[in-house]
Amino acid sequence: MRLTNQQLNKKLNEIKVLVENEELEDACKEYKRIESYIDNISEAISGENQFDREEVAEFYASYAYFLFALSEYEQFFEMYIKAQNYGYSCEKRINFIFEAFVQPNLCDFMSNYEINRKNMFVNGCLNESLEFSELPYWLLTSGNENEYYLFEKESNLIKEKFEWNLSEFSCNEEITLDSSACDQLIIGCDSWSEFQGYLKNSSMKGKKTYYVEANIKELLTCLQGGIISELYLSKFILFENNEDLKKYFINHSDYLPRKIIGIDEEKAKYKINIEKIHQLRLKKENRGGDNILLSIGIPSFNRGKRAYNNVIHTLLSNFDEEIEVVISNNGTQNETKDLYEKISLIEDARVTYFEFDKNQGVALNICKVIDLAHGKYVLMISDEDLVDLNKLKEIVNMLNRIKDNNIAEIRTKTDGMGIVPFIGIAKPGMDALNKFMLTSNYMTGIIYKKEIIEKYDLLDYIRLHLNNETCFYYPHVVMELILCQYGSILGLDMVLVNEGRPEKTEVEYAEIGEKLNKTIPYYATLEGRIKQHKGFFDIIREMEISKNNFDAFRQLYLTLCRKTIYLVNLSICVNYRETDINTDKLLKSAYDAVMKYFDEIYYGKKNSNKYKFVEDTAEIKKYYSYFINQSR
Repeated sequence: MRLTNQQLNKKLNEIKVLVENEELEDACKEYKRIESYIDNISEAISGENQFDREEVAEFYASYAYFLFALSEYEQFFEMYIKAQNYGYSCEKRINFIFEAFVQPNLCDFMSNYEINRKNMFVNGCLNESLEFSELPYWLLTSGNENEYYLFEKESNLIKEKFEWNLSEFSCNEEITLDSSACDQLIIGCDSWSEFQGYLKNSSMKGKKTYYVEANIKELLTCLQGGIISELYLSKFILFENNEDLKKYFINHSDYLPRKIIGIDEEKAKYKINIEKIHQLRLKKENRGGDNILLSIGIPSFNRGKRAYNNVIHTLLSNFDEEIEVVISNNGTQNETKDLYEKISLIEDARVTYFEFDKNQGVALNICKVIDLAHGKYVLMISDEDLVDLNKLKEIVNMLNRIKDNNIAEIRTKTDGMGIVPFIGIAKPGMDALNKFMLTSNYMTGIIYKKEIIEKYDLLDYIRLHLNNETCFYYPHVVMELILCQYGSILGLDMVLVNEGRPEKTEVEYAEIGEKLNKTIPYYATLEGRIKQHKGFFDIIREMEISKNNFDAFRQLYLTLCRKTIYLVNLSICVNYRETDINTDKLLKSAYDAVMKYFDEIYYGKKNSNKYKFVEDTAEIKKYYSYFINQSR
């Protein structure tokens, strides 16, 4: 088939007759034949003996109107865009587009835009925007649900097609340690589709995304397409340029986006800006301090060099508003006192320093650190232990996107004594107690959620029970024990802290043995272990879960018995074997002590709980017998 301008017009007239006679199938076939022919010779259009662009534009427009009448909107747009590309009458296009696509949907589009604009202002996603009448594009429904074309008002041209898919939000509850899941900065999005892709991905991972988009007007236009789910609105902020971004982060305490996506040249420019803002935030006069995620708490005494090195090491982190270092000096008077003074003079805004006039004991010093902390979470570490800064990035990113608001404590590992007995989330109550109760005396690596500590007045509880050996020496263990009742405990398979070389601590010592004397820490003596046992027994007995559930009380006490007998046996192996003391008698004394409190549990309850009493007695005796046999 070979057509001229005259023949093309003749064909269109023939198609018109077919349409008038309702021979639509034949008309459609003719349109397709001509379209195929024009597509094949498209490069020769306007050449010798070929029809001109105006005739081609009229053909595609005619075909498009035919498809529109058949409600074949997807194909309509395909033909209409071809018509506009060949120069179809601008006036005709504007009138038809407005009447067929804009006017019928104008109220809905205006309503969507105003709702989204209002919600974005309220949620801080947007600082400035355009009035609806100022938007540079109209939206054109494509015929497919949630799919639109952009129509540029200035050029009167149909632009790209996009799909709206921000109305629903699917939330992934799994907590993972993906170090890439940090807040990010996107420099320029090529399209609304790309913008939505970034937003959905970042929202699913709990990240916040900042967009710098020179063509922000196009993004705003797309807000006509539907109502953005409320759950997306806390996850993004739009900026028009680098200056707007800089002003925002200077005036807000949002965390700086460390992941930057864009063209290398642009990325380099923004990285410089982000680093400048970071340096500004390290000055006390520029510290927001109202959005601290993690406080790194360091209780310290008589180890100024260790404490100073620890603080300096932690400050090498490139976090600013996310973290703080809280150090409490427990009344140091030795030769390292000057180094604590040096810490107090550090200009970095992330440091909070406090000192007691005299030693208050370890418990009150730990309480002071947590008291001073402004973070949502508090990581406790000993002054000789150092946080792994690479792992710190992972833990901060994870804390920033935890969706479970009921997590009361997170246990991480150290490369030495700090263990995690269970990896995963243990539910509040007996599940958490069975998995974490009395599993480690080592403070370093424990992360508390401060809100829950405050809710249950745990610091006041410790202060009011300092006559209890466990509260005095092991306040962190007591807090964990009580917290297990009220919140989930998360165990992580992560070595977050590297332990330093231990130094001699100033604890009470005692002499054991009559002839072969030996000096050991008081807490490791039989008397010390039994006092600790009594201390934990008193706490367990008063716990809410024990008062409400006798079986829970029994289980908790059995766990305590196992722990006490194990620790006494450990002391025997490490300390008492080298003396002239009868170790069998020591273990028997421990057994008698735990049975004394066991009788208190069942006081007045033996007759009504005969089977349980027999079962629990056998359990304690079995554990005692195991260690007696081992020691021989």
